Amino acid sequence: MKYDLLIKNGTLISGGDEFFCRRGDLAVQEGRIAAVGDLFGDTGREEVEAGNLAVCPGFIDVHAHSELSVWQDGACLAKASQGITTELTGQCGISAYPVEQEAAAGIREYTQSVLGGTEQAWPWEDLAAYRREVEKQGMAINQGTFIGHGTLRINALGFAGRKTAAAELESMKNMLASALEEGAFGMSTGLVYAPGMFADIRELTELARVCAAYDGIYTTHMRNEGNRLLDAVAEAIEVGEVSGVQVNISHLKASGKPNHGKVRQALKLMEEAGARGLRISGDCYPYDASSTTMTIILPPWSMTGGIAGLLTILADKEKKQKILRDFREGLPGWDNRVVNLGYDRIFIGSAASGRNKNLEGLSLEEGARLRQQDPGEFVLDLLLEEKGQVTAILQGMAEEDVRTVLAHPRMMVCTDGVPVGRKPHPRLYGAFTRYLSRYADLATEEGITAAVRKLTALPAEVYGLKDVGYLLPGYRADITIFDPCRVKDQATFAEPQRLSEGIQRVIVGGETVLREKQPTGRTPGRFIRRR
Repeated sequence: MKYDLLIKNGTLISGGDEFFCRRGDLAVQEGRIAAVGDLFGDTGREEVEAGNLAVCPGFIDVHAHSELSVWQDGACLAKASQGITTELTGQCGISAYPVEQEAAAGIREYTQSVLGGTEQAWPWEDLAAYRREVEKQGMAINQGTFIGHGTLRINALGFAGRKTAAAELESMKNMLASALEEGAFGMSTGLVYAPGMFADIRELTELARVCAAYDGIYTTHMRNEGNRLLDAVAEAIEVGEVSGVQVNISHLKASGKPNHGKVRQALKLMEEAGARGLRISGDCYPYDASSTTMTIILPPWSMTGGIAGLLTILADKEKKQKILRDFREGLPGWDNRVVNLGYDRIFIGSAASGRNKNLEGLSLEEGARLRQQDPGEFVLDLLLEEKGQVTAILQGMAEEDVRTVLAHPRMMVCTDGVPVGRKPHPRLYGAFTRYLSRYADLATEEGITAAVRKLTALPAEVYGLKDVGYLLPGYRADITIFDPCRVKDQATFAEPQRLSEGIQRVIVGGETVLREKQPTGRTPGRFIRRR
């Protein structure tokens, strides 16, 4: 038989209930896998010789922040170059939709240091309109999305540092229900960011009930990843058990040296909840440094007016001194990263204006020394100069903890890539290939099958992706071909946009979108909806 595409003599790997690791061929017809096995005598309009290469389902990035970058550039090179064929965006409580007119300016400021800025206005107000825009633009890989709790809150009550009133919560629930009907996978929270940090568990549970009614998922950047990590895990579990919603804990970590090792207790809490019947999982990126907006180091009260309010505070000498006192003395319940990590372990990722390009990559301690300032005063002045748009890289985790989390059978791999500035965290370009080269055992059949399962079948199972994640006839032909002996990340903190080695070919919907680091220009990706 003659197929559209025939991949010959590869090591076929599919990890899940229908797992296998064997030499064979794979045929593609009309964008789907048509046959798997010994296809001797069959031909393809296009044929790929895959001897000594692994042929597996396309990788699934379960935690991404690409909704604006995909809209602006459909090539999706950062993701495709590491074998990713599907990503789930709208994470950490931050999504670019829904956007009600009176909240638009605040939402764009709120999202800029994580999603990136755009010169043109967003031509959408809700998820359905966003979907139409990205489908019109075209994209190389598939995208699904969550709705950010922080975005819902800004629409309903701005950055107010208080509990929601009944009418405000009802508005948030209605917006969430509409998005779920439009195909959102659920709701994400970012409980370390304003305004998410001002939500109480009642608010979270009520919104989670809406997700549960649509069989959606509650994925959470928890309230604390430092001294009160275990309390934060317990809160996420309580939201799930009270509401009945499926729970995913985003980028599980223990930040700050006094907290290293706590991930074992966190995983145990999750296992116990799973034994009680809660559907719970988690994800992790394979680095011991995180990345986010620099405003994360500020005390909560300083963010009650959003970015605009913060700039007013930073320009006020007395309020600026109050922030510096809080850095030194702390506040009850606040995860004070200045104390837990230190100025020498908080680095400047990017500064939006370009005027402070010379500071990118420096620690706050190094930047302060360069300007002959106290580190606290330095970072507050920098935030004021850059109108709040500074990204941070925080060196807060332990390598042993990263290994412990990634080894757990219910933990998935993610990039959590922040596509902002000239020096993003290298995880944007290298998380999946770094996992394969540094944390996976690719030398044995058992090891390579387990690694592929973690990147493909497991996220497909957790997120209910029905036709991806396996090499099975009838499934969508999203396929990654890589060299187990050469696969390796090349992105570093100094050069974060270097493309990975060893990813030979990436196929989406039967079409090759990347061949040996080179994008083909094809955009067969689809916008996927939660079933």
